[in-house]
Amino acid sequence: MSENAQVAEKTSPDADGKTIRASALFGPMAHFERERPEKTAQIFARLDEAFVGSMGEGQVGADPYLEGLARLEAGVSDPGFAIRAALSQDFGQIGLLGQGIIHAETLWDALVSAREGISYYQSETTIRFGLRMDRFRIEYIHNFGESAEAALDVQYSISLFLNLICQVKHYRDANIFVRFPRCQPGFHSYIPWAERVSKASRGTIEFDSFLLRQRLRHSDPGLSATISSAMKSLEDEEAETPSISALTLQLQKAALREMHAPLSLKKIADILATPTRTIQHDLQKGGTSFAAVRDGARHRLAKKELQAGRSVSETAHLLGYAQYQSFTEAFSRWEGASPSEFGSRGHSGRN
Repeated sequence: MSENAQVAEKTSPDADGKTIRASALFGPMAHFERERPEKTAQIFARLDEAFVGSMGEGQVGADPYLEGLARLEAGVSDPGFAIRAALSQDFGQIGLLGQGIIHAETLWDALVSAREGISYYQSETTIRFGLRMDRFRIEYIHNFGESAEAALDVQYSISLFLNLICQVKHYRDANIFVRFPRCQPGFHSYIPWAERVSKASRGTIEFDSFLLRQRLRHSDPGLSATISSAMKSLEDEEAETPSISALTLQLQKAALREMHAPLSLKKIADILATPTRTIQHDLQKGGTSFAAVRDGARHRLAKKELQAGRSVSETAHLLGYAQYQSFTEAFSRWEGASPSEFGSRGHSGRN
């Protein structure tokens, strides 16, 4: 079996179920490409198209993920590579979870979102919080063992959280302490604004708790709630590798529930870090279109609300229609009956 075939075979979830969203490697790979462009093709070829071609919500096993991190660091020949890669990566690039985190209102909201959604991004991983004497502590725990590759994951993940903390004002005044496995004395130069960078068996960050109340730069709480709702729906469906079509539909449903308005194609493309043409092509392959997905989500929710007794005007507002007549025309086109006629059927009209 060729090396590429062996790597491709390992990209299915590991036997013990530990899986990671492929987008987790986006930051390290992008950082590697900037630092060593002449070696990019060589390393990417060894990582195989399973990594290069599925940086979104698709999953890879824990073993190839850790192997990918190790190969990238070896390609740069710098033990601080994982730290610098994470410090240069926006949390929002880590798929839906990352988008929900960066749009949270405060640092506390962002950290809670990370803790609650981490199983979606990386299975068998735990984030613990602690508060003592006005000092807040984040602890990152996984069961990947104590290998060099596992230490790289801790370094990368802890540094990614540090990058999130840097998205709030006054983070330099928070007396930040950082600890992670295989830390070396020179690592402090990568995080010069931290008061202390030291070695420990687990990855931890401590800082003054006032920082938790600070607002994030990208704050959009409504969008954060929408993304969290979409993730929950995907988890309920047990979709290990959701398609672009499934992601688009769940985001539309969640947006209607949380924000009372559908998301535009451009907004969904931004959230998924996917070109609009790619989304349109994927939907077309599935025999649908973006307009059909958007209207289908509106149609289903409209029927549910009308059958529950909500008025036509309230339902129109809930679905993001600025004008009552626009909703009436759209619903009549979908259902073959006006919303008032449909609602008057009562419980017998449910389908």
